[in-house]
Amino acid sequence: MSVKVNGKEIKINSHDNVDLLYNELPLKAEIEVTTAGGWPEEKPELDYPELPELVTSDSSEKSELLKLPGSLQKPFEIFLKMKDILEAEQGMEYDKAFVDAAIKSIEDYQERASVECGEGYYRPITPEREEDISKFYEQAALTMYKGFSNRMARYAERGNNQQKQLAILFNKIIN
Repeated sequence: MSVKVNGKEIKINSHDNVDLLYNELPLKAEIEVTTAGGWPEEKPELDYPELPELVTSDSSEKSELLKLPGSLQKPFEIFLKMKDILEAEQGMEYDKAFVDAAIKSIEDYQERASVECGEGYYRPITPEREEDISKFYEQAALTMYKGFSNRMARYAERGNNQQKQLAILFNKIIN
């Protein structure tokens, strides 16, 4: 295996693992990984459909929490309340954008759960692979929540008056 960053080969310490440290990469990096292969080539089972139709239902209903796992229900409710609170705030654009992105990550979980990958789109999706994909979406949304919660803790500890007030409101919502 070989790895190049912007055309320059980098030293790798393992034949099956590559560590790229974010702080050591240039701002714009083109990564090229070359392997020896060795795995069987999968032949497509069907032709790619001419008329893609992955999303078969409208599952982005914001108030519908039934499709969410228990781990995402409370964060979703909290983010919706924080969105309402932030609407009235001036100068909190970053926090508004973060909350919008977090809500979208949870809605994406719901949408992904409703997607039926028709024949010909991807290699067959086993139940295990489907579960792994769902866990990935769930973990992304939970990480957004943890990040926001940590931000509110920092605001409470050393934020300006507006940030401290926002942290107080956040803590009232979660308790």
